[in-house]
Amino acid sequence: GAYALREDAHVRVDVVYLLFPDRAKAITNVITSFFFFLFAGALLWTGITFAKDSTAVWEVSFTEWAIQYWPVKWTIALGALLLLLQGFAILVRDITFLSGRRA
Repeated sequence: GAYALREDAHVRVDVVYLLFPDRAKAITNVITSFFFFLFAGALLWTGITFAKDSTAVWEVSFTEWAIQYWPVKWTIALGALLLLLQGFAILVRDITFLSGRRA
C-alpha cells in the first residue's frame, strides 16, 4: 500500500519508463497520478461506506465467536487514506522537481 508507494516498489511497465530522463519520468508520474487518485479515492469512499454501515449494525461474524467485523472494515478506509496521503506527497515532490525548486 502506502509503504510500497513510498519505496517505489509497485509494478509498472519499466521497459519504456527506464529509458526516460528524470524530467520525463516526473511528467509521466504527474499525468498518471490522475488515475491513481481516482482509484484511491474510490477505495476510500467505498471503505468508509462499508465501515459506516458495518459500525451502524455492529456487524459480527456468524460463528460461535461472533468476531466483530467493523474494526477491520475501518482499517480498509484508513489504509486508503494513507495511500492517498503518500500519493499526494509524491505528486508534490514531482511538481517541485518539475518547477526547478529543491524539495
